Amino acid sequence: MKVDEMKELGKKAVDYALKLGASDAAVIVGSAESYMARFANNQITIIKHWNEAGVRVRIGYNKRVVVGSTLDLSRVEALVEKLINIAKYAKENPFYAPLPQGPFEYTPIEGAYDKRVIESSEKIADFVDEAISAALANGAKRCAGQLTLRDSIRVLVTSAGVEASEKHSSIDITVRAFVDGEYSGTGVSCATNISDFNPSEAGEKAGRIAKEATKVGEIEAGKYDAVLDPLVAADLLGSVLGAASALDILMKTSFLTDKLGQKVGSESITIVDAGREPKTVGARSFDDEGVPTQNTTVIERGVLKSLLHNTMTAKAFKTKSTGNAGWISPSPRVLKVLPGDYNEEEIFREVKKGIYVSNNWYTRYQNIREGVFSTVCRDGVFLIENGEIKYAVRGLRIADTFPRILQNIVGLTKKLYHVYWWETPLPSKTPYVLVKEVNFTKTLF
Repeated sequence: MKVDEMKELGKKAVDYALKLGASDAAVIVGSAESYMARFANNQITIIKHWNEAGVRVRIGYNKRVVVGSTLDLSRVEALVEKLINIAKYAKENPFYAPLPQGPFEYTPIEGAYDKRVIESSEKIADFVDEAISAALANGAKRCAGQLTLRDSIRVLVTSAGVEASEKHSSIDITVRAFVDGEYSGTGVSCATNISDFNPSEAGEKAGRIAKEATKVGEIEAGKYDAVLDPLVAADLLGSVLGAASALDILMKTSFLTDKLGQKVGSESITIVDAGREPKTVGARSFDDEGVPTQNTTVIERGVLKSLLHNTMTAKAFKTKSTGNAGWISPSPRVLKVLPGDYNEEEIFREVKKGIYVSNNWYTRYQNIREGVFSTVCRDGVFLIENGEIKYAVRGLRIADTFPRILQNIVGLTKKLYHVYWWETPLPSKTPYVLVKEVNFTKTLF
């Protein structure tokens, strides 16, 4: 679908909404071409190619806000009619604010689009073979995973004078390597351009961790210093960044509620919503309301400096939008954790007795207001003694609180790693992170 056609569709939907009595309206039209390859037992099992398009609509109606979407482009007017009818019976939104008045000027994100990504679809098998070969060369016996290429266009039209479009590309691979069916490791590589994509690196890491996990020892539950892999840091600190959504603060469903301007972590940690990070999956030049995006420092040297806002939450807090709309709730674009002073070897040497967590999944809150959570340690998890990995340990779960994790961060590596995969849908730039006295519980299996 061409940009001009998408803009025309957006304009017609906005005009129709106003004709039916909407106070304001915004329409996002998206179009994408994608390739996906899945592999198992060292072989590709399926390669799929598809094109898709869809429309999302936001209607403002007498201080009410309703949103909806459709994948059927012939039914956009029907969707608008349905949303108008819903709005007539909806309650007023106490945080209602009209869409921001445009037009705005947008600076493109450096390296956000590379046409070579989609053009490299004929090399899918080569990329997968490269990753599998690297994993096998580093000790794996078999591999599974997924490779995805995507080329997309996003168009936004609003009744407040915004008419914007941008193109994005992405390529990512997740490799899970296995040894003897019980021992596993995961590696990922993601990029917005072909030059930065490295499937061999993903395979090498997955294979190495799986091989190291075959030497298994015992460990008791308790509090240990922990080195969190960038995969784990991306997941956990991504939850921290998400908790800075101003709507969650207004609803008091965040552990950062009433903490603005206060110390919430150690001086080692600075977290940025890097919506304009060059060559990073997820970076955008405008948000869903048409406001130009920015890089917002949320936590600076342990102090909560800013929340993430759309126009409605900004009105409630008497401030300005940070370019993080979300028509209903503001949300982060890209997690960036500013680097520390260690290289990878040095951060492990800081640990006298502790645990290296290479991956995790199923992060769940037990108390969202207090930030009490647990997450299952996945793949290779290792005992560290005097800076060296001794052996793998099994059956561990991190059961702690986000406030404690933030306060106990004492070290980060200089190098940041680009992380994006199905367990971490918020794209991230994260280091290895050293956290003191993390609470680990042990599961029975």
